[in-house]
Amino acid sequence: MKMYGPPGLMRALFRLRLSIGRNLLPCSGYDFFNNRATHFGTMSQEIVKQIRTVGLAGKPILDLNAFLKDWKEKKPADVNDASDLVTQDEIYKDENIEIIPVKLAP
Repeated sequence: MKMYGPPGLMRALFRLRLSIGRNLLPCSGYDFFNNRATHFGTMSQEIVKQIRTVGLAGKPILDLNAFLKDWKEKKPADVNDASDLVTQDEIYKDENIEIIPVKLAP
C-alpha cells in the first residue's frame, strides 16, 4: 500500500512504525509537503526475516527507512516506494487517479 497525505501525516505514521510493527511494514509513504520525504515499505518475507534475525540478535534496526533504502539499492523489487509514481512536478499519477497537492501559504 502506498500512502499520500497532508502535512505531517507521513511523519506521524512512520514514527509509530517500530511500535506498531508489522502492520505498517508493507506501507510506504510520500510527503509532498516535507521536502519530498519518502518512507519505504516491504512485503518481502526475506526482509522481514532479516529484520527479525537482527532484532533477536540484540541489534534492532533503529532506522528502518535507511535499512530499506539500502536494501532497495540491492533488490528494488522487494521495497515498496511511494515516490515511484510521483512526477518531478510533484504530481502522483497512475492509471486510475491523479493527485495534485495544493500547498497553502502559512
